[in-house]
Amino acid sequence: MQYYVVCPRKLWLYSKQIGFETEHDRVIEGTLLHEKSYPRKDKELVIEML
Repeated sequence: MQYYVVCPRKLWLYSKQIGFETEHDRVIEGTLLHEKSYPRKDKELVIEML
């Protein structure tokens, strides 16, 4: 129910057991860019995984 409230698409992906890619070059580049651009943790919202 929490996934539906936060993001119906995430619920659909979870129900189909589809995870996010972590090894793709563009995903790695985006992760590095995110860490470099937003070094402060208090700018992120952490949603607890169920």
